[in-house]
Amino acid sequence: MALINNNTIRFYDVELDRFGNVLNLWHTDHQTPMITFMHDWSEDNNDYFVFEFRKSPALGLISLEHILTEEQLNKLKQPNSNFYLVAANSHEAFLSCVQDVYSGLVDRYNIPAHKIILMTGAFEAGKLNEEIIAERPNHDSIKIKIIVDFEKGAQNFLSTVTNSIVDNQRVKFAKTLEQKHYDKSFLNFNRRWRHHRPLFVAMLKMEGLLDNGLVSFGPSDDNRGWDETHLTLVHMLREDGHRDLARKLDNMRKELLAMPPLYLDHKELITNRADMTAQDDWMYAETYFSLVSETHYFKRDDEHGIFFSEKVFKPITFKHPFILIAPQGSIAALKSIGYKSFEPYIDESYDKEKNDIKRMEMIIQETKRLDALEGDELLVWLHHCASICEYNFQVLRKKKPYDFAHKVNY
Repeated sequence: MALINNNTIRFYDVELDRFGNVLNLWHTDHQTPMITFMHDWSEDNNDYFVFEFRKSPALGLISLEHILTEEQLNKLKQPNSNFYLVAANSHEAFLSCVQDVYSGLVDRYNIPAHKIILMTGAFEAGKLNEEIIAERPNHDSIKIKIIVDFEKGAQNFLSTVTNSIVDNQRVKFAKTLEQKHYDKSFLNFNRRWRHHRPLFVAMLKMEGLLDNGLVSFGPSDDNRGWDETHLTLVHMLREDGHRDLARKLDNMRKELLAMPPLYLDHKELITNRADMTAQDDWMYAETYFSLVSETHYFKRDDEHGIFFSEKVFKPITFKHPFILIAPQGSIAALKSIGYKSFEPYIDESYDKEKNDIKRMEMIIQETKRLDALEGDELLVWLHHCASICEYNFQVLRKKKPYDFAHKVNY
């Protein structure tokens, strides 16, 4: 039937201390955010009420009495009514939100689980939900829908740029994968010092690859540097049994501490620039593949699991082959939403490797192989990858409004 609160969507978040304890719950009201356009609210005879949240501890603090009428809350608690509550976390991929929907909403308010729809960017939410409901008394399950709103944002960017006129000429991106000599082989953006990013940059340097690509990596808003991070990474590697790599990294300490910040598009990496700009096209034109350092990588980190931010949709937009520095199964997940991968032109066996360090070592070895391509071998590689890039570009460009949302269990 309808989205009940289609004009104003409330957004919740919590402020946490450094131990993860909640200091404050706050909210703001948004006028028709992107989530309202990514689901066909009139596809059935149900009524929906939507709120958005960022960190999932907020779910245990939200007062539904403040956003729902008494009649709406009563209907929500009725198993067979046509009124549903939608909790949207689509701009994030916090797997913890699955359990927190049950504890913070279902159990706290005695709501039938199937009356709540979780919209999230976490591709593994469905698998985790199956594990949770197997342990619950009645096995009633929340509904889950994967929302890829960064993909929609990339399509919006494409539409805006390709319809722009500058100096009486339609804007065009620089042509990628031209059959020419390349001074740099790869492109690798990094901002926040999440564990996988400094480790990967260090491994590029370790293998003599760092100077062969365009790489950004410098001080960011998390206020981390090589002094503290180097020790953390060496300890992590030793703890996980990767002593040889730990030793090599330990021996690089002075070299890493002396390494200057690496800048490309901006000499300031504190601001989160999730939006794309047409001015980035030159970096894709002057390299022939991307090393996409996604938001999540290590399973041991608090924030983990498959999630696609703007980072993976940039090379798709600019028609650039890529390797995903991301959790196991990320390539498979990308294929599940319509895109082609670059196998066999890129060895993507790394995507099946469960061990995070081994997967990164496999990525480094494939980077080394691709970096060494030259002559006719490189020309043939460029030709084959160009057709895949064009296919993926057209998939992104032609997706319909509701193609960015994927039902998991209903």
